[in-house]
Amino acid sequence: MAICFLIVWELTDDNPIVDLSLFKSRNFTIGCLCISLAYMLYFGAIVLLPQLLQEVYGYTATWAGLASAPVGIIPVILSPIIGRFAHKLDMRRLVTFSFIMYAVCFYWRAYTFEPGMDFGASAWPQFIQGFAVACFFMPLTTITLSGLPPERLAAASSLSNFTRTLAGSIGTSITTTMWTNRESMHHAQLTESVNPFNPNAQAMYSQLEGLGMTQQQASGWIAQQITNQGLIISANEIFWMSAGIFLVLLGLVWFC
Repeated sequence: MAICFLIVWELTDDNPIVDLSLFKSRNFTIGCLCISLAYMLYFGAIVLLPQLLQEVYGYTATWAGLASAPVGIIPVILSPIIGRFAHKLDMRRLVTFSFIMYAVCFYWRAYTFEPGMDFGASAWPQFIQGFAVACFFMPLTTITLSGLPPERLAAASSLSNFTRTLAGSIGTSITTTMWTNRESMHHAQLTESVNPFNPNAQAMYSQLEGLGMTQQQASGWIAQQITNQGLIISANEIFWMSAGIFLVLLGLVWFC
């Protein structure tokens, strides 16, 4: 609601703080759209991954951080090189490569995230995603600001940063909400299979009781496994969706 009031105010004010007329530039509009949506997906995954590792796989905050940290290795190496040769490169090619790598990494997670995965299954996609990060921010910012007169660059840069930051916060909220809601749905669906008429469920109860558990303890253990499965499935659905959106953005950037 506040954003709607802001837009109306800025469009009708004689001296707007936020110059929305910048969106008349095709490069600026497409660039802002791409960087905002991509940052929304990227930041949503940054928030989701450590929570998933801690809640489902029992990682401590330190180990969850170590599993997420490899994403920063490649940008430290590549960013100065890209900056040095930026004037010789087509920024759209770099952004295309970035979005392809993002899609690959998100699909990779969707395939490999399962109950028995090891540390490498979470760390390697993060490491490879570093190539996407290195070819994302600077090239896409260059595209966004290209074609604007020098006196409007400061306003354009501020507006671009604002939309990106806003998208990041929205992405975090959407990701966590979707993760929780989808987990509840999958939990309900999986729970339906645990009944006296399902031989697999009864065999599991017999196996757990044979290990010394009471029926109540066995029910609690099974409920926890169902919750974990629901969290993994819902996270994988978010990864699948994110990868698909990156493939759509891949084509959109060539309209700049």
